[in-house]
Amino acid sequence: MPSRATAVVIALATAFAVVSLPVGARAQDAPAELPEVTPAQPTQAPAEVPPQPAAQAQTGAPASDAPLPSTITLDRMDSATRAGIQVGLISADRIDGWFIRSDIHGQYVARDKRAGFYGQFPIAHFFNHAGPDATAVGAVEVGGYLLPRFNSQLVLRLGLAVGTGYDGAGAVGTHLVSSTERLTDFLLTAPGYTTLRISMSTVQQGDAVFFRGDFGLDIVAAGPPGASSLHMRANAAVGLHTTPGDVTIELVNFGATDTGAGASNSLFHTLTFGMRTRGTHQAHAGLVFPLDASLRGDVWIVSLGYHYAS
Repeated sequence: MPSRATAVVIALATAFAVVSLPVGARAQDAPAELPEVTPAQPTQAPAEVPPQPAAQAQTGAPASDAPLPSTITLDRMDSATRAGIQVGLISADRIDGWFIRSDIHGQYVARDKRAGFYGQFPIAHFFNHAGPDATAVGAVEVGGYLLPRFNSQLVLRLGLAVGTGYDGAGAVGTHLVSSTERLTDFLLTAPGYTTLRISMSTVQQGDAVFFRGDFGLDIVAAGPPGASSLHMRANAAVGLHTTPGDVTIELVNFGATDTGAGASNSLFHTLTFGMRTRGTHQAHAGLVFPLDASLRGDVWIVSLGYHYAS
């Protein structure tokens, strides 16, 4: 058995050897230090992006499901259901009095947008300051129209305007002046006329502008002796969508085709500047100017109206 001195020597030698080892060698034998754990931070929801205003609010364009824009003096048939009244106030410089033309109208379009039917009835009155008043009771027009493209890009219309038989004193003169407010319906207030009406129309719409064009024929089935039997109308309107409503410029051309007098003496024209609100409840106001030499500068027309549209 080794002596106590020998054991002490062995212990000191062992301690010296451990202390003399490189630091890296001692670290390999030490247990690995656990990484520091950082408490998880709560996940922050992304900032909510505020809704952007609709494009139509910035440009004035109507929403895609809004009723189509309408005009004051062109045909009304399109892919919207409408009902309303239009009133024209007419003054002539060389006539002591003024005229009013009222037009009740409505149309209904099927849900599948394949077709619709319509009706309208005008009546005009002359407030004569120098004699008795006069009234022109218009024809009752009913008809239908097809929408081959299920929208207003193509409208094919067929209607019949049946005269009421009213022919009171002064009715012809009242008709001739008051009809300038809606020249495209010239024959509706003419006493004693029954007319077959056919037409083709288109409505083209962009973000800021829209266009409507009409071409039609009025075939007289019954009328006064010697009356023209065929009348033509060709109309165009351009409109601009603005925030308050739609602004339109409208040109109407109407005349008989079988007079033999030439287009310059057979056709009549009006130019209209109009403003109409949009939406379900639409109100309009406009100024209608006859362009022909016999009426230009002598007849002044203000058109007002309201209709429900859906």
